[in-house]
Parts: sequence; C-alpha cells; structure tokens
Amino acid sequence: MSKKPINAPAPAAYHAVKIIELLAAEKEPLGISEIGRKLDLNINMVFRVLNTLQTCNWVCVDSRTNKYQLTLRPFETTAKSRDSISLYSLAMPLVHQYWEAFGESIILSILKNDACFYLLSMESTRTVRISASVGSSYPLYCSAPGKILLAYSDPAYIEEYTSRPMKKYTENTLADKAALCANLEEIRTCGYALDKEEYGRGIICFAAPIFSSTGEIAAALHSSVLLTDYSIESMTQTLGKGLIETAKEISLALGYRA
Repeated sequence: MSKKPINAPAPAAYHAVKIIELLAAEKEPLGISEIGRKLDLNINMVFRVLNTLQTCNWVCVDSRTNKYQLTLRPFETTAKSRDSISLYSLAMPLVHQYWEAFGESIILSILKNDACFYLLSMESTRTVRISASVGSSYPLYCSAPGKILLAYSDPAYIEEYTSRPMKKYTENTLADKAALCANLEEIRTCGYALDKEEYGRGIICFAAPIFSSTGEIAAALHSSVLLTDYSIESMTQTLGKGLIETAKEISLALGYRA
C-alpha cells in the first residue's frame, strides 16, 4: 500500500480555501450548483464545505434564494494579521536601532488571547541574559508590557480582567485587584510600566506604550534585565528614555498623533 506524500494537500481544506476565494471575488451571492460549476467540484463536497464554513460563521445563506456569501469574519481575521505584519515591518528598523545603541534586550509585544504575546525580540548581547523568544506569552498583570497593554485597554475589559483570580508568582506580584488597578492608574499617568520582580525573582523590566493611528494601544515595547546588571533606578534612567522615544517613533510611523 503506497503512502501519500507528507506535503499532499488536504482536499477539504483546499476546497474550502477555493470556495472562500470565489465568494470573495464575486459581486453577488452564489448557489451550491454555481459554486460547483465554477470550481468543477462535486455538489456534495460543496455542500459539506459550505455547511462547515456556515457553522464557523465564515459564510451565510439567504433562506429565500439559498445562495451563499461571505460574512465579515474572514476580513476581520485577516485584518488582525495584516495589522501585526504592518506593526512588525514598521517597528523593526527602529527596534534594531535601539538594540545597536544599548545592546540590551528589546521586545515588541501585543495583546493576544488575554496575554502579552512576543511579536518581535532581540536579545541582550551580554553573556548571561534573559531568553525572550518570539511567540512566547505572559500574563498581563505581572509583566511590564502586559500592564501597559492592560492599562490602556477599554475600561470594561480592565474591570473584567482584574476581577479574575490572579496567581502570585513572587512576593511582588500584584495579585490584588485594588493594588493592580492603582498601578495601572500610575502607568497611565507617567506613561510607562515597571516590573519589579513581579514575574520572576532577579528580573526587572521597563515598558512603554505604542499607539495606533486611532489612538488605541497597539503594542508595548520593553526591555528585561537582571538585577545583577541594573537597579530599578538605573534601568529607568539608562534604558527607559530610549524605550519611550523608540515607542513614540513607532507610534508616529503607525499614524498616531498625540
């Protein structure tokens, strides 16, 4: 019995993509027979794929005509990816410029799935350094970038998030709602956030906000260092100003105007 190549396409997924592309290109809704004819697909296959896409809210059907069209869901989903790509490409040269000047870690994070998600990362040039991998995610309430992303979020989201149970990672973790909300207010007032060993002992962090063209929080720019190399004060004075200026430049590149 011969085995299929590992890279062979999955028929159902392939047909789903083709149907989505067809519906996106057409000006009017299409029926199952029309889709099958245009794509040379079996009617039963078309029906099954459309049924799955409808369950996922990617297509909707007009009950009067039994014709299908895309919902806004595909466009909303791809828009999120587009925004991240745009942010990454605009931020990269400025992030690299900071890294060359200071030689310390610099990370660009976004809010994703109620967590601080690392979108771009350049590690410290020091022999002993903190690992920061792209794709890593950390709690919002106990990291400097997470608190930036939370502090500038919608008030309703802040209220809902801070009402959840919060694990204490160290003795400095702000796991109490009142204490955390007070810190978020301080962040909005001063324009930056600090992590004072709130997620890990011996690790401190400075974070600054990046805003989109609409004035909403788009990302956080931050640097994590070891207490053996910096104090809170020296980190703020040495690295903080550069991070704030770089974050402002990225915000301007995104179209933000204060």
